[in-house]
Amino acid sequence: MFASSCPRRQSLKPLEIRYATLEPGLEREFYRSVAVCVEQIRRDPEAYPPLTEDVRKIRTRRFPYVLLYAVEGETVFVLRL
Repeated sequence: MFASSCPRRQSLKPLEIRYATLEPGLEREFYRSVAVCVEQIRRDPEAYPPLTEDVRKIRTRRFPYVLLYAVEGETVFVLRL
């Protein structure tokens, strides 16, 4: 179970605006890259390297961001982008 699913679109809006000004359509690619990370975490949350004892990370493709998340039992908490 995910305690937090893909970061809310509204919370990603400033980054989407930034990418939209760089290249038309790049904002959609950015959002998709975040959504892909969330789906990969859902499939196998233990597959990605630990940052600390409790927190793991997965890198977005093409964009310089990581999603930080924690796994507690059957629940995954997305902490930060």
